Amino acid sequence: MKKSVTVISLILMTSIAICSLSACKSRKLPELESVLKYSDEELNRLAANIDEQTLIDNWGKPETVNARRIWRVPLDGGTKFIVAYVENGKVINLDVSYNLFVTVVAIDNGTAYCLTGWDDYSTDVSSLTFMPSRDMFGNEITCKVGDQFTFEFDGMIMETYPAQLNPPYSATLRGHLSDEDTKALTEKIVLP
Repeated sequence: MKKSVTVISLILMTSIAICSLSACKSRKLPELESVLKYSDEELNRLAANIDEQTLIDNWGKPETVNARRIWRVPLDGGTKFIVAYVENGKVINLDVSYNLFVTVVAIDNGTAYCLTGWDDYSTDVSSLTFMPSRDMFGNEITCKVGDQFTFEFDGMIMETYPAQLNPPYSATLRGHLSDEDTKALTEKIVLP
């Protein structure tokens, strides 16, 4: 009798463990487009309850740069990026890319400088920033004075002077200032 109770108990425990494992593997996450609308709090909650394999099972194979797993989300008018920071298969943080408006204002000895704005192209010279020469994936960003880009990037601006941006996930050339506007803007710039 004791032997049959033990065997039945082992079978039940094994069944429960198998069901738990299969439930974890089949966990359904929201579509990428939905996650783009999440608040920081919702992203943090999602990150705390998933692992790298669950993300891959739901969203497909990401691009990998160091500890970042990056999914491109094509939208009308551009591409957004969802980024998971991963250590040993565990999701540490989940972020959505930010949009930044960038105007190239000077190139000095091979170093490009730009002005940045969150809502539109800035003419505020106090936002002088080193222009990244490559994106996150190693692609070269070629530019000339007066070029206007939109960046999708991680939102990190290092408060040095000039400020520094992490390489963006994408840099899209949107236009070029007129010669008159370029000259008026560059006259205000004082390089370090």
